[in-house]
Amino acid sequence: MPGGEEMAMYAGFPIPRFRRGIIVCGLMTAGLYALMTAVPVSGCPFCPRTETLSDQIFRIDASVIVRRVGGTEGKDGKPGTTTVRVERVLHISTELAKRHAGNGESSTTPKIPLPVEGAEIVIDRYYAPQEDTLYLLRGADPESFRWGDNLIEVSPALIDYVLAAPSVDAPSLKRGGYYLQYLEADDPQIAQDAYAEFAMMPYADVAQFRDRLPREKLRRWIFDKQIPGTRLGLYGLMLGLCGDKSDAKLLEKKILKRESDIRLGVDGVMGGYLLLTGEKGMDLIEREILRKKDIPDGELLAAMQAIRFLWTYGDGRVSRERLKSSMRLMIDRPQVMDSAIRDLARWRDWTQMDRIVALYGAPEYDDLQVRLGIVKFLIAAVRDKPPKGETAQPEVKEAALKHIEALREKDPKNVQRAERFFDLNY
Repeated sequence: MPGGEEMAMYAGFPIPRFRRGIIVCGLMTAGLYALMTAVPVSGCPFCPRTETLSDQIFRIDASVIVRRVGGTEGKDGKPGTTTVRVERVLHISTELAKRHAGNGESSTTPKIPLPVEGAEIVIDRYYAPQEDTLYLLRGADPESFRWGDNLIEVSPALIDYVLAAPSVDAPSLKRGGYYLQYLEADDPQIAQDAYAEFAMMPYADVAQFRDRLPREKLRRWIFDKQIPGTRLGLYGLMLGLCGDKSDAKLLEKKILKRESDIRLGVDGVMGGYLLLTGEKGMDLIEREILRKKDIPDGELLAAMQAIRFLWTYGDGRVSRERLKSSMRLMIDRPQVMDSAIRDLARWRDWTQMDRIVALYGAPEYDDLQVRLGIVKFLIAAVRDKPPKGETAQPEVKEAALKHIEALREKDPKNVQRAERFFDLNY
């Protein structure tokens, strides 16, 4: 069984105990059927959100491994069909099994039978034959169960890898210990999934592995052009967690070796670099990126993300006053100014209020989003509530109210729009 989890029996079907009451992740509207899973709000701060294979297989109502045995090509605008044979049943959710047993919350039993090895399934999409190819097929919605039309090609090695993994509800330390050994595995699907498991892991959990991270491999991976750039942010962060001064030099080299205007993952390299270098590293980020006038926007955004990371997870490696000071430099950059002042508002830094308001409608700043951002910055100042133990700043609220009223006379529609749609996590 997957990961060796404890099994229970329900109406003759083996049910993983940890999956009882699993949430249905299917969606069916107007004949359009999609299978999806929720994406966690937390995860590696430098990693694109991506679905893991475990989520695709075990957080859905049914998943099976199939082999194509026939098909009919579509014609006259119809999609055609493909017939597949079930080679292996990977997962059946508790709720789906209950529905078929006839004692779920609803008396409705799905018309489509539960899959068993050897059974044939017809899906509403034509796939051309491929010799000796296995596919993952998923289905959802216990009450009106049906199979999706997406066949995902998988290898026997990938199937064994997924089934040997700890359960989806196992602690991160246990799951991460398994996936750590598969980072940059020879099988590209396995390598991508092992990366995805860490990408979806909260930073605090990733940090637990600092003494187990493959430091020498990370040193190679961050310069390996064959590795997808989307993984660079995670590997840069990991090297920052487990590295030393020599690794800081490597990360600095990667930061300064600007081969294109858009570099995926360089924000994580900067974050890892700052973990190792602290205030001195911030000197370099400011000098080589934040203060340079000809720097690409992507580099600015990457540096800003690294600063946000230090604010939340830096544990004092760079002082918060220094981080505020660095972010203030972005007020002079019209293309990122809105994002910068949103951070300053969240950090309760009102010291640049007059300067920010003075830029309202200035030639390079006369953009709707910038103008909305300035008003929202002021609204945030008005609504500011100091944390417990800190004193209120009534003069800040008073100044912000005056600025808002002045802007209301100048641009009433924009102020009204900002007040109406004040969200953006201020």
